[in-house]
Amino acid sequence: MTFYTLMSFLSFVIAAFISANLVKLSPNGKVFVDIPNHRKVHEKEIARNGGLAMFMAIFSVWIISIAFNRYIFSYQLMLAISLVFVTGLLDDAFELNFKIKFLMQFIAATICIQNGLLMKNIPLTPFGEIENIGVRIFLTYLWIIGVTNAINLIDGIDGLASLVVVSSSAFLFLKFKDPLTLILIATCAGFLIYNWNPAKIFMGDSGSYLLGFIISLLTLQNFTTNGKTWLIGMGIFLGYPVLETLYSFLRRLLQKKNPFSADQEHFHHQLLKKGLSQKIVLFNLLSLSLLFNFLGLLFYRNGLIGFIIYILVGVFFYFYIRFPVEAKRSL
Repeated sequence: MTFYTLMSFLSFVIAAFISANLVKLSPNGKVFVDIPNHRKVHEKEIARNGGLAMFMAIFSVWIISIAFNRYIFSYQLMLAISLVFVTGLLDDAFELNFKIKFLMQFIAATICIQNGLLMKNIPLTPFGEIENIGVRIFLTYLWIIGVTNAINLIDGIDGLASLVVVSSSAFLFLKFKDPLTLILIATCAGFLIYNWNPAKIFMGDSGSYLLGFIISLLTLQNFTTNGKTWLIGMGIFLGYPVLETLYSFLRRLLQKKNPFSADQEHFHHQLLKKGLSQKIVLFNLLSLSLLFNFLGLLFYRNGLIGFIIYILVGVFFYFYIRFPVEAKRSL
């Protein structure tokens, strides 16, 4: 554990150092700059290449781990992580077609599956288990690609995506003692110094895809025990980004819109429309995420009860964000 503690400290320093320098360099270029528009909540141009700082932190400690023969990731997993990051970076620069992005994420997920990150038998208490290999492969793709894009989807206000990943990683460490979560927490913390409201830099798609991809792998790995993958528990554990994704997808379909199109109807948009400040919205959504983290671990072996509670919390939160009364801004 001492090794991972040192690697975590190093990843924090690297992420913070590179983020600081990216903030200084951002006025000199326009490629990786987030321009305000009707969908954005910020009012001035801000660098959106913070994902580079997080990737370099993770890549650097991976190189060091190889030198010490500790391998925090295999070569194949690092290749997959790099592919997802580069896809996001190119999207930040050139706004790639969503088909290209999904193809790259599919290839990255394939690399992971070929290297053993595949769902085992999936308990559906009290309805038996999913044992079919074809179904398990499909659900593994759905989980990895879905969570990767779910974290991207919630990255709408300062610090939100990073803190959701930090809280989820912290719960994984407390429950499963996975040391890789410490490195992810430290990397996000180094970046958060400059992403806290009012943000000086955004992570961009490169950062949100990177974090989403890694947290999808960590949850899949840790929720697979004794030859079983507790899929319902995983879904509840990452319940906030999963709920946001399902809500957005279904809403757009019902409105006869492209389900992959952008809009201003995400949870954070709805709460901002109520008159809440960004910091209060952040507190609301992070609290929801923490609640689902806790419920996911509490009921991950009792999926039926957990799923019922998840639905009830989700419905309550939906009516909460849709409630028309405006709140006073504070903080």
